[in-house]
Amino acid sequence: LDLTKKKLETDIQVTENKISAKNLEIQQLGTQITGKENDISDDRRIVTKSFTAMNENESQSIIEMLLGSHSFSQTWNDFELLGNLQTNLYDRIHDLNRSKTALEANKTASEKAKGELTKLNTQLRDQRQVVLTTVAEKNSLLKDTKQSESSYKKTLATKQALKDAFEQEVINFESQ
Repeated sequence: LDLTKKKLETDIQVTENKISAKNLEIQQLGTQITGKENDISDDRRIVTKSFTAMNENESQSIIEMLLGSHSFSQTWNDFELLGNLQTNLYDRIHDLNRSKTALEANKTASEKAKGELTKLNTQLRDQRQVVLTTVAEKNSLLKDTKQSESSYKKTLATKQALKDAFEQEVINFESQ
């Protein structure tokens, strides 16, 4: 019983270590989730600004841009700027989608880790219950053993007294 109790205590310690590791994993995932949410927020802000800038540039026709600029090269630079802005916008949208996918993966991993943590807590509770049951059985067995020993000693003492009394009677009878 003592070996079983020690094994169970070791199992409990292992389970507690697993619980600590899962709690740490959940904290790290929470930090990653917060970081991804911040990245998404930043990307959304940049995309919004980019759309606003593109809308302002696209609201003018090519003729208006040519007439409104000081030179043809300035107009050409504005077109290149618009093209670069669109490319950056597509890159940001792609980054936003990647961040969203990573965030969803982190949330799924976090939910899975929380489920495993619940399972480990249940396992720990069960292991502790087994230890308590084992200790109770040991105590009950010791109590029963002590009661049996006490009963045996009383019976032995009674038999010994009867034997001694019988021997005394035999001695008394022989001496007569």
